[in-house]
Amino acid sequence: MNFRYLKYLWKAKHRRGFGIHSPSLFYLITNVIEEDLQYYKYGLVEQVRAILKKSGLKINVGGKAMTLEEIIKRDCKPKHLSQMLMRLAVHYKPKNILEIGTSLGMSTMYIAAADSRSKIVTIEQEKEIADQNVKNFKRAGFQNIEMICGDAVGELGNALKRLDSVDMLYIDISDADKAMRVFNETKERLAKKSFCVIGDIHESDEKEELWNKLKEDNVVKVSLDIFDFGLLIIDDELQKEHFMLRYLPWLRNSDNVQ
Repeated sequence: MNFRYLKYLWKAKHRRGFGIHSPSLFYLITNVIEEDLQYYKYGLVEQVRAILKKSGLKINVGGKAMTLEEIIKRDCKPKHLSQMLMRLAVHYKPKNILEIGTSLGMSTMYIAAADSRSKIVTIEQEKEIADQNVKNFKRAGFQNIEMICGDAVGELGNALKRLDSVDMLYIDISDADKAMRVFNETKERLAKKSFCVIGDIHESDEKEELWNKLKEDNVVKVSLDIFDFGLLIIDDELQKEHFMLRYLPWLRNSDNVQ
């Protein structure tokens, strides 16, 4: 257990919505973020994950040969976090979704599974991973995902052209400067009621600085820190507030935390 997580546990106070007075935010925390019930669509994505891990296939990532299992273990979110993204998409019903940092697309497929009528544009810089994703999405039956290969900032304009607006923005890259540029260049395209998820906000000093800047941005009304994710809510009907949620996944359904 690293120092950053211990610091988070020390500061986080809002366990299962305790101390949250807004009815909508209380519902979000208790019935979306902390939800334990299993959606039947979870099984589809986990089946894809299992097949990829067992495949033994190696692809080139940054000049190094890696198995799909190694990539999944290193880069993909564990299923309880990807499933939370799906629940957020079910709750907020975003129609136009932009994802930065696809990796092998586990989270992408979970988000896509929330509503087949939604449109997801996702950017992955590693060509062989992006090529593998196109095959995986097709085999799993997802027709609402558009894969772009290239640099997150360099391809951002191309991605935004494919979306009418942005209802959900998911940034899952380690480069804090690029993440900041993506947010700033996407900000004007965010719908009046939208949300952003930032991955690994406590990964480094730079990512923590990024998170502190994002939650203070004028377009952001509510920010929720659950350690692995930062959730930014854009909605002028809400008051400016920040919460550190005491999210303890190991106390949830054990079948759901892997």
